[in-house]
Order: sequence, then structure tokens, then C-alpha cells
Amino acid sequence: MLKEFRKTRILAAAQAAGADVLVATLPENLMYLCDDFYSVSQRILYDSQCFAVLDCASGEVTILCPVADLPSIFEVEGMEARVVCFGSFHFDGCPGPLWDRISEASAERYPSAEDALIGVLKGRSAVVAIDEGRIRPQNWDKCVQALPEATIIPGKAIFAKAR
Repeated sequence: MLKEFRKTRILAAAQAAGADVLVATLPENLMYLCDDFYSVSQRILYDSQCFAVLDCASGEVTILCPVADLPSIFEVEGMEARVVCFGSFHFDGCPGPLWDRISEASAERYPSAEDALIGVLKGRSAVVAIDEGRIRPQNWDKCVQALPEATIIPGKAIFAKAR
């Protein structure tokens, strides 16, 4: 859940830049949008990706994550967190509410982080600001090609201004 003081600052910075959607890729920016959640996957493997997508109109944050990060997300963000999963990681079940929520959240998943991002943004005519810190250039290009109705711009400066 995006804290109110952070929401005010990040939305003002996004508006000043003309952005309708913000995408956090750097762990620090992910933590800024997600109430201090950090991706365990990103801490262990530098190449691992986890994104947070802020819809500036609604204020809703959706976390795009490897399945392995789900327990941490639900611990920090709560069971109602909006998540979209990717990857092939699999948990062996442990009955209970957390397992039920993990099973529900990971039932449908994308093959990769950029596919999940494209899936979340598909069909949106919007200015999408992606912090360019942890998205590979080829994946940036893939998003630009797959989202012709969107205008994709660098977003790292928006996060810096909000801070």
C-alpha cells in the first residue's frame, strides 16, 4: 500500500512529467511504491526483475513479481495486494490462508517480467514512465514494440524528484 505522503509526492512528480503510469524497476523505487517491500529475488540475483506499476489516475499499485516473492509481498503488503506473477517457480503446498492466496495469485502467470508488464499495460493509451534502472534495453524495446498505443519514457528522474 502506497503511503499517503509518498503518494502525494510521486503523483505530483508524475504529473509534472506528464506521466499517466509509473513503473518502478529499481529495488529502491519498488520499496518507495510498495510500503518498504523489497524483492528477495532482486537481492539474491542482480538480473532478477520485479516491477511495481502505479496507475496515477486511480492511485492503485500492482506488483509484477516472480512467484517466489509472493510470501514476502503478502507479509508486507497484506493479503489484498494486487499482484501479477511470472516465471516457473513452484511452491509445495502448506495448507492455510497464505498458501491459498499464493495458489490463487500464481494460478495464471506470464513467462517473464516484460511479458507481465506488457500484459498489464496492453491496450492503454497512456504515457508510461519506466525507471530504466533494472529493465534490460532489449526488454525496453520489446515493450515499446508491443505497446504502440503507449508512449514510453524514462522515469528514473520522476522517482528522484519525488524523494
